[in-house]
Amino acid sequence: MSTNSGESHVPNFAISDHAERAIFGLEPAPEERTLVDILTATINAHPDIAAIEAENGIITYGELLDVLNAQVERLQEHGVGTGSRVGIRVPSGTTDLYVAILATIYAGAAYVPVDWDELDTRADTVWEEANVDAVFGKDLSITHPRHIPEFEESNKAPLSLDNEAWIIFTSGSTGKPKGVAISHRSAAALVDSERLTYLADNPLRPNDRVMAGLSVAFDASCEEMWLAWAGGATLVAASRDTVRSGDVLGRWIVDQRITAVSTVPTLAAMWDVNSLNAVRLLIFGGEACPPALAARLQKPGREVWNTYGPTEATVIGSAELMDGSAPIRIGRPIPGWLLAVVDENEQPVKWGETGQLIIAGVGLGRYLDPEKDAEKYAPLESLGLDRAYRTGDLVVADKKGLIFEGRADDQVKIGGRRLELGEVDEYLNSAPGVHAAAAAVQKTQGGNSILVGYVSGDDTIDLADVRAIMKKNLPDGIVPQLTILDTMPMKTSGKVDRKALPWPLEGADEEALEGLTDAQQEMAQLWIEQIGSVPLTPDSNFFEIGGSSVAIAQLAARIREDYPSAEIAELYANPKLNDMARYLSTLDSASETRSESAKIPKMAGVFQFVFVCLLYLISTIRYVLGALIAVWGLGTLFDAGWVPGIPGWPLLIGWIIFYSLPGKAVIAASGARLLTAGMKPGIYKRGSWTHLRMWAAGRLLTFMQIDNLYGSPMAPTIHRMFGNKVAKTANVSSEPSVTGLATIGEHAVVEQDVDVQGYWIDGDTVLIGTVTIDDRARVGMRTFINPNSHIERTAEVLAGSTVSGTIPAGETWGGSPITKRGVAGESWPSCTPQEIGAGTLTGLEKPLNGLIERLLYNGGLLVVRFLQIVSMSPGFVLVYPQVASIEVYEEVFPRLLLWIPAFTILMAATWLAGVAVVIRLLSVMIRPGFYSSHSAVAAAVWLTHVIMQRTLISTYPIYASGFTPAWLRLLGARIGKNVEISTVETIPHLTWIRDNSFLADHSSASTTRHSSHWVHIGTTVIGERSFVGNSAIVGPDQDVPDDCLIAVLSTNPGQVDAGSSWLGQNPHQIPRRVVDSDSTATYEPTRKLRILRGIVECCRIIPQMFSNLLDLLTIWVLTIIYMQFWFSDLSQAEALAWTSLLAWPVLLVSGTIAAIIPIVTKWLLVGRFRVQDRLLFSSFVWRGELIDVFVESLAIPSIIRMSLGSPIFNLWNRLLGVRIGKNVWCETWWLPEFDLVTLENGASVNRGTVVQTHLFQDRVMSMEPVTLEDSATLGPNSFTLPGSSIGQRATIGPGSLVQRHEIVPADTCWQGNPAQYIPVSSAGFPRDSVHNDIAGGDDSDNHGDALNPDQNATTDSAVAEEASNTQQTLASASKSKKSEDGMTHRLTTSKRPDPDFATMDSTTSTDAVSTNIASARPVPGRSGARKVWTGRYDHGDPVYLDPSSQDPKPGDQKQLKHSRITGLDVARGVALIGMVAVHTLPSNDPDGTMSVVFWLTAGNAAALFATLAGVGLAFISGGQNRASGLKLRIARKRLFIRSLLIFLLGVTINQVFGPVVFNILPFYGLLFLVAVFFIGMRLRWLVVSASITITVMPIFVFVFNHNSDSEQLGNVTFQDLIQTPLESINTLLFTGAYPVATWFFYILVGMIIGRLQLKLMATQAYLPFFGFVTALGTWIISYVGIWFAGGWEAMVAAEPQLSTDEVEEFIVFGAAFDYLPSNTWAWGLVMAPHANTALSILHSAGVAVFVLGLCLLLCRFIPHQISPLALVGSMTLTLYVGHQLYVTYNTTSESSMLHFITQLAFGVTLAYVWTRFTRRGPLEWLVAKISKGGDALLESRASRRELVEPSEQVSVSGPTD
Repeated sequence: MSTNSGESHVPNFAISDHAERAIFGLEPAPEERTLVDILTATINAHPDIAAIEAENGIITYGELLDVLNAQVERLQEHGVGTGSRVGIRVPSGTTDLYVAILATIYAGAAYVPVDWDELDTRADTVWEEANVDAVFGKDLSITHPRHIPEFEESNKAPLSLDNEAWIIFTSGSTGKPKGVAISHRSAAALVDSERLTYLADNPLRPNDRVMAGLSVAFDASCEEMWLAWAGGATLVAASRDTVRSGDVLGRWIVDQRITAVSTVPTLAAMWDVNSLNAVRLLIFGGEACPPALAARLQKPGREVWNTYGPTEATVIGSAELMDGSAPIRIGRPIPGWLLAVVDENEQPVKWGETGQLIIAGVGLGRYLDPEKDAEKYAPLESLGLDRAYRTGDLVVADKKGLIFEGRADDQVKIGGRRLELGEVDEYLNSAPGVHAAAAAVQKTQGGNSILVGYVSGDDTIDLADVRAIMKKNLPDGIVPQLTILDTMPMKTSGKVDRKALPWPLEGADEEALEGLTDAQQEMAQLWIEQIGSVPLTPDSNFFEIGGSSVAIAQLAARIREDYPSAEIAELYANPKLNDMARYLSTLDSASETRSESAKIPKMAGVFQFVFVCLLYLISTIRYVLGALIAVWGLGTLFDAGWVPGIPGWPLLIGWIIFYSLPGKAVIAASGARLLTAGMKPGIYKRGSWTHLRMWAAGRLLTFMQIDNLYGSPMAPTIHRMFGNKVAKTANVSSEPSVTGLATIGEHAVVEQDVDVQGYWIDGDTVLIGTVTIDDRARVGMRTFINPNSHIERTAEVLAGSTVSGTIPAGETWGGSPITKRGVAGESWPSCTPQEIGAGTLTGLEKPLNGLIERLLYNGGLLVVRFLQIVSMSPGFVLVYPQVASIEVYEEVFPRLLLWIPAFTILMAATWLAGVAVVIRLLSVMIRPGFYSSHSAVAAAVWLTHVIMQRTLISTYPIYASGFTPAWLRLLGARIGKNVEISTVETIPHLTWIRDNSFLADHSSASTTRHSSHWVHIGTTVIGERSFVGNSAIVGPDQDVPDDCLIAVLSTNPGQVDAGSSWLGQNPHQIPRRVVDSDSTATYEPTRKLRILRGIVECCRIIPQMFSNLLDLLTIWVLTIIYMQFWFSDLSQAEALAWTSLLAWPVLLVSGTIAAIIPIVTKWLLVGRFRVQDRLLFSSFVWRGELIDVFVESLAIPSIIRMSLGSPIFNLWNRLLGVRIGKNVWCETWWLPEFDLVTLENGASVNRGTVVQTHLFQDRVMSMEPVTLEDSATLGPNSFTLPGSSIGQRATIGPGSLVQRHEIVPADTCWQGNPAQYIPVSSAGFPRDSVHNDIAGGDDSDNHGDALNPDQNATTDSAVAEEASNTQQTLASASKSKKSEDGMTHRLTTSKRPDPDFATMDSTTSTDAVSTNIASARPVPGRSGARKVWTGRYDHGDPVYLDPSSQDPKPGDQKQLKHSRITGLDVARGVALIGMVAVHTLPSNDPDGTMSVVFWLTAGNAAALFATLAGVGLAFISGGQNRASGLKLRIARKRLFIRSLLIFLLGVTINQVFGPVVFNILPFYGLLFLVAVFFIGMRLRWLVVSASITITVMPIFVFVFNHNSDSEQLGNVTFQDLIQTPLESINTLLFTGAYPVATWFFYILVGMIIGRLQLKLMATQAYLPFFGFVTALGTWIISYVGIWFAGGWEAMVAAEPQLSTDEVEEFIVFGAAFDYLPSNTWAWGLVMAPHANTALSILHSAGVAVFVLGLCLLLCRFIPHQISPLALVGSMTLTLYVGHQLYVTYNTTSESSMLHFITQLAFGVTLAYVWTRFTRRGPLEWLVAKISKGGDALLESRASRRELVEPSEQVSVSGPTD
């Protein structure tokens, strides 16, 4: 083998993969040839086709040959020939570049490319290393880097396979490039292998156009060039400027009609998807491909490939055709390349394991450096390879395709650049005088990583020379710190011990500071703390010598210690040492000292304690009232012997006042109005009478819990009750301002969690002001509105903002500090629902009138109350029988105590089940799009939000646990694997959280937006391994890409790159530090850890049990008190009065105990929280979360929520471990790790704040302290992150975020997210406005503590305006127009990260509103203008028996018409088996097994047949849409003929074969005759008809049965029809086994179901649920009726022919309806038979629907296993008739299981054999053939292909197809 070849000798490897070891099979390499051979063949085949096209011209293949010949002659003149090397440095985007490359190859030389924009030093290094003979330059000039070689005869030698084709230099992670030579054999093999791989069925051809956009110095450029030239396509060159601009390049691709692109994912991510419409081949390589990008670029007819390969192995070695699904693979080897995965010992690993990827085969190149070549291409003995390339990459060995894991070699990362320490060692060792050297990464004082070089040797070492060598070889920006050691620390192996290298270095600082001025030395010393002791000059650039964004932030924090106003932005703008020192000199180190906070008056604490006790008095009244209601219910309804009799009317009145929402609202509003009477805007003292009155009003509002009313039509009334001025048409979802100073105009919108209270505390002052929101203004969720703020008409404030001053009319503002974002309303439809008209918005989308809307919302509140009552029912049913017969109360309570655990679990489980049912039902109505805010859809959204919030409160233990993902899945959300969710506010079924993601507390995803007339519903996808922080907002129709971070209190910025991290309400990108940890305790926990976590989290129910225990003990104590008074000769009323009075202290004690239990639990389970890191799957984390459940479930509801801001709350926190000083005002309980929180004297912590002491980084819980020093203030809705500190007297304004480790200097003001410095003089914060005027004095009267309130209001408004202007000045410049939450709204085209998103079917016609809605705005309706996610319900649905068939696409009616739904055939088969069971199994056998089957199928099988017939009729009439008149005429004609045939067939069977048992065919024939008139009926009328049928027809059946002596069961013959026609008709319609009058209900039910989309999983999931609920409900009703009627004994007495055992079977299996006695009060003499019949029909209908839905689901998940049932169902008529004849003529034995099994086996076998030859049974074929007669006359009027062929889609009847 030639020395020029890098090809390895490959033994005879098998073509197939190794069975056990990770060795891929070796496909034969293509036939050997050179690149010249390939190009020559193309030139000869396509001379007239353009070969190269660029801005400077076009060259055809024919012209190219002449051009190349001319250039070859020029090269020969310069001594270039076979074996030479030619440098290429020609401008990109020109034909000259590619002519130069091809001419070099044609001359037999190897081309050596360098990018035109590369530095000259880089080019010179490459020319020198490659030893090039000539260089092609601009305009094809030829130069020589050295002497001009002479052309020799040897240069004319023919080109061989071993000659070099190109030499490409790798980037060189350490700065020095490494040349890799590729032979013609390898290069041509690559070209031919790719042609076999890409577009194998339709390769690139002359009409294709391939983009040339990559630098020719990048080896992937070889791929794009030869993709074109190998197939005769055109290579279209793009200039470098075009490539660098994503938008421009996207347009360029469209303009140039590009069809094939080879690029890197980063570049492709910048392009609009629409720009690639013509591209049919898209190849990625060079870097990891994000899954979201792969999914977004999928398109029918396009191949998207992911490739992998190093330069050393000829561009690529493997390729994977991507389909958009995860994981992203780098594929399998291409033909001729050998891949294997080995361990550390270079032994092949097993499949599925991780190891280093090895490449061998025809594609191996070689290094120009022989030593490097021998190292990297060393033999691999384990595989018998003489050359194999070690990639240094870790991969997962998967046979389907390799999965890239990362680097395996010894590399470190400094300043974002990879370095190999070994190569750094080599550079150090190359310095003169150095005998030994080593490099290491060390930490500076500031915690940053820097590179340090250690050298030792003789005395001649000059560090300046060493530094010069390092600068030459290392990448820019990496400057190592150097030191000389006497000796290097060594290991026993003789290698340098890097860990023992000294750090920090002695004397290094002094050297670095030499030659600097004093001012420069001051700044330089701060630099050294961050980047180490490197030599500094006045012109040193912080970022060029190792500084990073993290280091600059830490530098800023360090500077603020002396210069509080230092800004990070200024440090970025002045990166040089001299400039930064000059900036430092401009700062004022002195800051104004602010006053200490005054003491809170002691009487304030007394007032707060008394008020909390008064709240407990209200709680006492409610408690006693609730207990009395329970006692009344037990005594009146259940006749409990141990309870006294109580009148009901007073209890009803008490319930209305104290329990109903209107009553509680009246109490809260009345109390608040009394407390805040006369309150005016102004600045008041903390703890003053005005402040306390306002505090008390807020506590009362919180205590009464009327939040369910927020967002409903009743909300404006609630706000007005508190004294606020709120228009009736306003849409308000936040709690009312207790000050009564809020004004909200007409059609204004205030979303949930918006703070309109209009006050906040700063130090020892309280600012109270007005809040004004004008007409049609909109305020997004979680916004804080500062006092004296004004949002003008039609203005829009985005979610999560902080409003100050005035928001101008018609503008959109957002963020904190708030900034202008654009014009208001751009993300909303331009018209109102009323302007669109009823013709466009239909059904649930229509605006409702006021009365209907209020009834709907009130109904929603009743649903919530009903769920609460139902949740207690199972526990009551379980527990009550245990104490029902006890007449002594002393024996009752001990027994009840024992049942508390079971009662608690049942109550929680029932509540969750009820919530899941209601949320699922509501999800049917809620679909993405824009809807009227007064529509039923809006009401459904509101009710979903209310129920989700109530669930968070009532069943808090399931949140922030391993149960949370499963719970959200149950609600309809799509949750991936290993997802962690704390508490998320979302609409579940519109949310997709992908694998390994993390959602922290109070995060928001896919929540709705509201405007004056619209509600916007959208979907949200959280990408894989992404993190959404505490209180972060991801709005509707927004996605978070994979591996992204949305930080705490931040807003999703919109469409961002995968792997990015974002912070703030004005989001900006931040660096993200990856925390290395044990994946088995974070992302991939072991089974053992999962089980242990589950065990610990099961203990979360214990606090609920404690709560119920305390309630029961309280009632027990009150009962004892009551009985003692009653036994003391007091009247019942007197005893009750005394008991109620004493209940007050009893409840106070109970609440205190509830608050103490979490304290005890905390010290027992955790002890003291300390600074530490803990993995997610560790006992400590689980125990910490368990303590949080104790706090949230016991302490918060009992006393803590009512005592916020009081000394009671401070005492409780101290007991938990919080360090709280004197005169602290704290209004938040969110202090997670109590021992790590310090609130020093006089600190103020406002409402809605979080003092966060932990963060989960990569699922590692890091805990650090947070401190608020003396008199510091944390404003409302603000966060402090771990490690932060707020200095003395410093103020953090509302809506701010103090970042991790941020130190806020004393006496300063900060506001914003993240917090920004504001000068005290211009901040306008309350403490600084008029503090000196009010300091030191208490209030003189009830409301006289404001200084001139009227003037203050004006002054405060001006101050607030000034503060707003200051914030706006500090904020970044206005950005481009954005919609909600800072993202550019996706209006016309949605870019989603997964192909499971498809356009949802919409009933809205966009054409109808096109004239009213601007083209740039969203369209009202279900899908809006966005392609939305149809969820998990419409993909992967195997509804066909043939697994290879595909689902019909939405809207593909043609395919729907002619597809047979297998699930219906399966259901038909089940029905037939049920009929066989009824006729062959005994109803009472000794073992009971056959009886069970009999009673389960009796009546239900025939009902299932009828229901399925209705489904078929619905398909005949056109499914969801009404069929045309012609189609209906044909359908009715055929159905009429079929009905007659079935009827006559049934009567004929009776006539010929004698009476046949339960022959259903005559009945069904009449059923179908009636159904003829219902085909094509609208859905609403079908529902009405079904209701009439089930209500009225049973009465007729009862009357006719009562007056008839007929005992016929359906055995009607022709003689009967002729001789006794009336009696026969009566039998068929009313008195037979299957009376048409009532059984037609099943037909109607089936027709209703058939109108649904049965192929959607949503329908398939809901059908069994509705069916089960109906069947179970009717069973329960019958059971209750029997119970009231006297039980089983009464049934036996009423039906003496039944035994007790038979009665039990009737009850258990739902057949007891016909045996409910009619002589009891439960039913009445007349209604009992009617009710019995109706219940029986409803029960069977429920069973039928349940079975139908179950069969559809089974076909989805196990289609092959149940295929025999589908075969049986496809010929039910034939099999049914055969079964009837068998039963009629079988007289050899009684019913038995043997008969049943025999017939079942016979039917399955016959169906299997028969359907092998034809798809229809004989009778089915006959009926269909006859019913088609006469169609030709009708079909001539329309195209035959448009007709619905009933027999071609689904069965039109039960057993008659």
